[in-house]
Amino acid sequence: MSTMTSNYSLYNNPTTTTTTLTTRNHNRTLHNDADKLWRQIDEGIHEFGVINHDKYGRIYAYETDGLGGHHLMDDANVPSLLSIPYLGYTSSRDPDRQIELNTRKYVLSSDNPFFFAGNTSLFPLVHFLFFFLFLYLYLFLFLLFLFLFLFLFFFFFLFLFLFLFHSHSYSFVILFSFSFSFFFFLSVSLSCPC
Repeated sequence: MSTMTSNYSLYNNPTTTTTTLTTRNHNRTLHNDADKLWRQIDEGIHEFGVINHDKYGRIYAYETDGLGGHHLMDDANVPSLLSIPYLGYTSSRDPDRQIELNTRKYVLSSDNPFFFAGNTSLFPLVHFLFFFLFLYLYLFLFLLFLFLFLFLFFFFFLFLFLFLFHSHSYSFVILFSFSFSFFFFLSVSLSCPC
């Protein structure tokens, strides 16, 4: 599928552009090539991108495959079907802008499946707040287990040092190593973002 709005933005006021090319570059060949390209874009838009809608008449399609398939919708960005006047697209095949006005009526109607009108709810706000609540909870747990890990890591080496050089109590070191490994794996598993 080819997005027709990119073609409208390519078209972007050919008269001004070709005049600028001619006056600045004094290159008549470049002017003729640009004029030919703009005529081809306009022909392609009207051959493949204009759809006969039952209710709205002739309207511009948002996307087309050039074989009769098309998507009737609009994008919230520029380029879009609603931004055709902003982009400067005017066609000699639509001098009274009727196709553009019909397209605007369709895009801003309930027949467009992607059009939404009405009151907004607090539903997005609730999701936003829960997101930050869980984010802070996750960060808190991560920092807590990181602190526990570092704390146990420090004491593990402290007791290991004491055991190797001062004490011969094997049971205490075995108990501490077991608790260290348990908290280590617990902190790693809870702090893992997966």
